[in-house]
Amino acid sequence: MNLLIKISSFAFLLGLQFSKAQINPCLPIEIYTQKEGASISKILVEYDKFDNIISREVIQYYGNSPTSSKVVNEYKNPNRLIKSQYFVNNVLTKSVEKQYDNLGKLIAETESNGVKQNNRGTLVDNKFEQVYFNEDGSIAAKTISENSNSGESISRYNGNNVLISSKRNVLNASGKIVENENNDVLGKVKILEKNTYDSSNQILKSEEYVNDVLKTHRTYEYTGNLLRKLTAFDANNTEDYRIEYNYENGNVIEEIAYYKGELSGKKVKTYDEKNNCIKETNYNKNGLIINETTFKYTCK
Repeated sequence: MNLLIKISSFAFLLGLQFSKAQINPCLPIEIYTQKEGASISKILVEYDKFDNIISREVIQYYGNSPTSSKVVNEYKNPNRLIKSQYFVNNVLTKSVEKQYDNLGKLIAETESNGVKQNNRGTLVDNKFEQVYFNEDGSIAAKTISENSNSGESISRYNGNNVLISSKRNVLNASGKIVENENNDVLGKVKILEKNTYDSSNQILKSEEYVNDVLKTHRTYEYTGNLLRKLTAFDANNTEDYRIEYNYENGNVIEEIAYYKGELSGKKVKTYDEKNNCIKETNYNKNGLIINETTFKYTCK
């Protein structure tokens, strides 16, 4: 993956505010990426009247043989997801059905491939236990998930009920992740990420530890509530990469990436009159286009 695309995706996952377009009443219905006139991928999304996603299709183009992956969702009351069906090239591959109590809490979940049950989840003592099955019906693995206002934990066991991995996150009072841990018990590798926020809940610093040893950290600089620069450092506190943001009317119009102090690439964005990003163009360090992505929306 291109460095600029990878860094930008990471930043968006953190929930950083990049533009006004994130708060307008428009929803994306098509995201189309191409290079030199050749299609790379297309994402098509449909919504119901409550803005729930009822269909999301991802089409990857490989020569003359595009591959389609599609999810069709069904809701009740009116935003409660009760069923999802997964298709590959229009062939149903699995179905997931969910059940809730009168308060809307998930109490059961079943996944099947149309013939056999792949896994079954049940709420037990406020913990969600999910059992995964082998083809012969024997237990392959089990996960136990627990959620609270302060975070979430997931433990995974093998068929012999031996703990093999665990995940957990800790949230602050505003629901932001302050710690995120992934522990590979069998491989004896624990990765812990710690995030620091300011009084406005803008992330200032993110540190990554491997087996309790600091390996990387990232810092974030703002002008008001607009992110201006993200910088990543290695274990020796030497700059690894950074990305700088330029804005116009509150919308980010340029993302410029550097790797080891040298220009790596640039993303340029254009917007419509409703502040929707309608085009992104990725360039390499020599100014040549890597790919172009266009966006279409439905607006209320």
